[in-house]
Amino acid sequence: MYIYILIIILLIYLTFGKKKKKKFSKKDWISHKLGQKIMTDMLREFDRICRNNNLNYWCVGGTLIGSIRHKGWIPHDADIDVAMLETDYKKLQKIIQKNLPKDYWFQDKSTDKYYKSTIGKIRYLHAYYSDDDKHKWHNGIQLDIFVFKDDGKILSPHPETIDSDIKPISKNMIFPTKELYFDDILVRVPNNYKKYCKDAWGNFPPNELPIDQQYPHEGRISFVIPKWMKKKYSNLYHI
Repeated sequence: MYIYILIIILLIYLTFGKKKKKKFSKKDWISHKLGQKIMTDMLREFDRICRNNNLNYWCVGGTLIGSIRHKGWIPHDADIDVAMLETDYKKLQKIIQKNLPKDYWFQDKSTDKYYKSTIGKIRYLHAYYSDDDKHKWHNGIQLDIFVFKDDGKILSPHPETIDSDIKPISKNMIFPTKELYFDDILVRVPNNYKKYCKDAWGNFPPNELPIDQQYPHEGRISFVIPKWMKKKYSNLYHI
């Protein structure tokens, strides 16, 4: 008897208890594609700053998969992912904001008192992920910077950021970096990117996700900045 009650409760929870994802409309996809174009420029600026200042980086996550499988964006991806060594990141912190276009903002714990993540970010000030309504900190569309410590033969990310490919990895797997195209940008990728992909995702090139998983996990992109964000970051919006 109790087992049947538990099953009924579980079914009710699965039906009503979870917030269901709304389907993307045609308008949502138009905003998504426009956001991708802006983030491509964001990657271009990041690459330029790194090359001009002798800082190394490499593409990871969806950006690496995109450069390998699509020569650009995975159609449903909604952010840029790169990684760099902690030594280079500390140098980047000191120079990046003055080298960014005025519509971009560098966000980490050193620039944002509200921000709690260990991932550095470049944000676009005039578009954000509207499905993220927690109001914790600025969530403009982004370029993520994952930071790795050089422990000799192994590169180690912050424990909070560990994922399928963000994990302790052989230094020889990454360096010296190679180059592939992401759209029209020649970006840096892991030295042994084929083995990297097999270790992280099982295949080279990585398989496409099932159709029902091909949506932006960051959510929708909106170009109408909400009042809470402008108020919380009045220094960025000058209100």
